[in-house]
Amino acid sequence: MTLECISNSVQKLIQYWNQQGISTSPGDIKKISNFEKQNGFVLPSDFRRLYTLVNGMGKLYPNYTDKNGFLIYPIEAVVPAAAESANSKMANISKVFLFCDYLQISWWYGCDVIDDDNYTIGIIATDYFKPITN
Repeated sequence: MTLECISNSVQKLIQYWNQQGISTSPGDIKKISNFEKQNGFVLPSDFRRLYTLVNGMGKLYPNYTDKNGFLIYPIEAVVPAAAESANSKMANISKVFLFCDYLQISWWYGCDVIDDDNYTIGIIATDYFKPITN
């Protein structure tokens, strides 16, 4: 996905949230870098762009969602899947981070990082990563 396409999509997302009265704040490159250092991997460029433009739904975290039940985490709340599922048998758990939940953690959305430009987004429920992108 091109940076322009990502930027346009994020702007639409911000407008959607604003229509619901959800305020947003811009991202912070230092916080993104801290996340990467603490977790030992670089976020895919698409996620770096997202978190540069908007720091998730920081004002709602951790107890509220948008009208459809989604909560996109601020970068400070993004965690490796292993932090939430220490005994998980999920493949590549050390390279999966959780960036969103649905209906108060009925399930998570996670990103399995392959490298800077390659990743898979999936739904995570306990020990299972169900890819929803390729």
